[in-house]
Amino acid sequence: MPQETDTVLNPELKYKFVSFTELAAKKACGVTSETVRLGKLEHITNGTLVNLRETTLFQKGTRKGKTKWLDSVGKCVVTTEMEQAEKALFVETTKRCGVCQGNGLVWWGWSFDQGTKYRPCKDCH
Repeated sequence: MPQETDTVLNPELKYKFVSFTELAAKKACGVTSETVRLGKLEHITNGTLVNLRETTLFQKGTRKGKTKWLDSVGKCVVTTEMEQAEKALFVETTKRCGVCQGNGLVWWGWSFDQGTKYRPCKDCH
């Protein structure tokens, strides 16, 4: 188990996080829009029931620039095999680690006092 001294607090990550579940759900539902994101996840026996929702940003007011969730655009079941296939495709096309996605760090936890904690990726280091 990694030591507490191995953790990195609130780092600037080189690459944006990619959700393999979201990629598999978009492919299964036939959605190509970049504004569609994961809405609700429900774990079921043979996978995960995923609800995809259209999003936009608030244009004015106190929530300006924050995500505004719109209508559902589709529901589908995403299996572990589908997620693993998206992960393999990501690794093949980007040549980056499928665990840390090229950042060298994986999420380790969060606390109110310290914020988000990361630790070195076991697959890369």
